[in-house]
Amino acid sequence: MTAVQKPKAGGVVGERAASRPVGGHGGHQQVAQAAGRRENHDSRAFQGAVAVRHRAGAAKAAPSRARRTRLRHSTQWAAWGFIAPVVGYLAVFYAYPLYRNIDLSIRSYTVASFITATLRYAGFANYSDIIHNSTFAPALINTAIFVFVSIALQFTIGLALAVFFFRKFPLSGSLRALFLIPWLLPLLVSRLDLASWMLNSDSGIVNALLNV
Repeated sequence: MTAVQKPKAGGVVGERAASRPVGGHGGHQQVAQAAGRRENHDSRAFQGAVAVRHRAGAAKAAPSRARRTRLRHSTQWAAWGFIAPVVGYLAVFYAYPLYRNIDLSIRSYTVASFITATLRYAGFANYSDIIHNSTFAPALINTAIFVFVSIALQFTIGLALAVFFFRKFPLSGSLRALFLIPWLLPLLVSRLDLASWMLNSDSGIVNALLNV
C-alpha cells in the first residue's frame, strides 16, 4: 500500500521559488539584468516625456516668435517715422546747401552767370588760385588762431559760469534766467522780422494770398 504524498506548501509558487537560484553568480546576473531592463524602460519613458514637452514648447514658442517679429517690425517703422522729419530737415537745410557749395566751388562763377545761367566747369582751378595767392597763408594762420583762442575762452568762461551758478545762493535763479536772454533774443527778433515781412501791406505773402 503506497502512501499518498502531500503537496508541498506553496504549490507552483513554491516550486518556482525552489527552482530560482539563490545567491551565487547566477543570482547576481539575474538581478543585474532586471535592473538593466528597468533602467532602459525608465530612460525610454523619460525620453518620451522630454520629446512631448519639447513639441509642446515648440508649439507655444511659434506664436510668441511671430508676435515678437511683428512687434519688432512695428517698432522699427515707428522709429523711422520719428526720425524721418529730422532726416528731411538735415537733408534740405544742411546736405543740399553743402552739395551746392561744393558744386559751385568747382565751376567758374562770374557776374555773367546771373544772366546766362551757365556755369563752366573749372575743376580744381579755383582751389589752386586760392592756395597760390599771397594772402592765403596769413589768412589761414589768423583764422586758426582766432578759432583756437575763441573756443578756449568760450569753454573756460562757460565752464566757470556753469560751476558758479550751479551753487545755491540768493538770486541764483534770476541770474540764470537772465543768462538765457542773449540766447532767446535773436530767435525772437528773427521771428518778428519774419512776421513783419509776411504781413507787409506791399510785398507781404499774406496780402498776396488774399488778393489771389
